[in-house]
This record gives sequence, C-alpha cells and structure tokens, in this order.
Amino acid sequence: MSSEFDPPDNTDLGSPGINRIDTTDDARDRGEGKACPIRIDYDICDDTGACVLICPEDVIERTNSIATIVRGEACTECWLCVENCPSAAVEMI
Repeated sequence: MSSEFDPPDNTDLGSPGINRIDTTDDARDRGEGKACPIRIDYDICDDTGACVLICPEDVIERTNSIATIVRGEACTECWLCVENCPSAAVEMI
C-alpha cells in the first residue's frame, strides 16, 4: 500500500544508488497474483543474507550470492526482513 509520500517505482531520488530498485512484475508478483509487499534495493544491499535467514516464510532466497524474492505471495508482512536488514535495502511497498 503506498501513500501520497511514496515516490513512484524506479524514481531517482537524487542520491547515487537509490534508483535501481527491483520493482519488475516478475519480482513483485509471484504465482498467485498477489503483489509482493517488499522490495530490495540492490544498489545498497550488502549481501549479508540477514533477510534470507530471518524470513519465516522463505520469501527470500540467495541466488548466485544475491538475496532474491522468490515467493512474494507467501509474504505475511511481518517486517522481520525490513527490521533486520543492516543496510536498509529491504523495504515495504
């Protein structure tokens, strides 16, 4: 759910590394038509894997050493990935 204060997807916010956010239909919508409520900003992701380890629903997996949203429809919006990401690269949308 977005608010009037959320910038549109893929907006350059004036800072280097903030405009490359995974917002493709493939990344946001997995299988059952439910939009994935999280996204990962790969420009600031430190690849620690904290989001992969903390997710109770296995929404995020490491693919080629990169955290990747693989089951977005399973996300329960518990915020654990957002709250535990050391680089603040995971966010709710």
